[in-house]
Amino acid sequence: MQITSMHVDITPSMKTLIEEKFAHIQGHFHSIDQEKCHIIYHESYRLFEVELTVHLDHEQFFTKKSNATFAIALQEATQAVLHSLEKHKTKLSAKHQNHHHNEPM
Repeated sequence: MQITSMHVDITPSMKTLIEEKFAHIQGHFHSIDQEKCHIIYHESYRLFEVELTVHLDHEQFFTKKSNATFAIALQEATQAVLHSLEKHKTKLSAKHQNHHHNEPM
């Protein structure tokens, strides 16, 4: 897991929250190759921007969410990346089922 930031120092509580969210994602998808979290704080807008990148099955899943509260931005980004991973899983499952239906008996 890689955590980076711009214009904000990562506090221990932020790091713990990020680790918990990635553990939640890994609980659903065990074969994740790489995880990245990049946090940007926009002082002029007073917004946290959270970017999550997850690599699974040789594909990259990326999401970016913003909120005045770091925890909310992270939660929204986590939910968005989980949604993308679920769609990917469903697509692979449908592709696998179609492949088996087309095999000669």
